[in-house]
Amino acid sequence: AVIVSLAGLNSSCTVVVTVQDENNNPPVFSQHEYGPFHVPEDALVGTTVTAVLARDGDVRAGDSWQVDYRLESGNEDEVFTLVTDRQTNEVSLVLSKVNSTVGPADSQCIH
Repeated sequence: AVIVSLAGLNSSCTVVVTVQDENNNPPVFSQHEYGPFHVPEDALVGTTVTAVLARDGDVRAGDSWQVDYRLESGNEDEVFTLVTDRQTNEVSLVLSKVNSTVGPADSQCIH
């Protein structure tokens, strides 16, 4: 309840706060590991290498439902970009530039 007093006059009202969702469900992936993925040396910038989807039991499209993805290692030259669809929580690993230091016999490993 909220009570307001002004010069001896009082008024009150009840305020109801409803918590619609809290971040109490972790994202769940359909697999524990993905890959390895092989990118042809002639792949164009913008090529999708793979897409991954995480499910979350929180209220769909709410802030606590959103999954934040990041590349932990293997992308020091910023060859790849993660593109997240905020409507579905699917993330795509996209080739964002050609890495001239990786030749045909080399591999690009990301985690």
